[in-house]
Amino acid sequence: MAHPRLDTKAEMPPSGEGKSRGPGPDRVEGSPSSGEAPAQDEAPPALVCRACGTAISREDAVFSAAEGGAVGVYANPGGWLRRVVTVRWAENLRLVGEPTEEFTWFPGFAWRVAECGGCGQHLGWRYDAAGAGAAFYGLLVAAVARG
Repeated sequence: MAHPRLDTKAEMPPSGEGKSRGPGPDRVEGSPSSGEAPAQDEAPPALVCRACGTAISREDAVFSAAEGGAVGVYANPGGWLRRVVTVRWAENLRLVGEPTEEFTWFPGFAWRVAECGGCGQHLGWRYDAAGAGAAFYGLLVAAVARG
């Protein structure tokens, strides 16, 4: 299956849009991975932290975890809408808190906050499958850029 590409001009809003701290419900389709970066000789374009430029993932990691595509808009319990791109793996992140399935956007997956390991900016969430070892990341489109 071909991985959808992230059109950064169409999908990446200007920096400075708000932050969120928690997800809400949707359906999972697609297959997450172990959450680790694959090795490649010629890497596709990177996805980087918009605030500090730290490499977070690559465009070939983008995949559709929910009905409607790789980029979706989700509401958290506070009513904040967040535009999120799902990726199979990410690096240079600091995970915050214990995984929880409360208010998950992806049933069967527990989430926790993911911050940039370089600057501490909230970049999104890591989603771990219950008991399966599979994981993926939901990155805030406003917090990452093509690098």
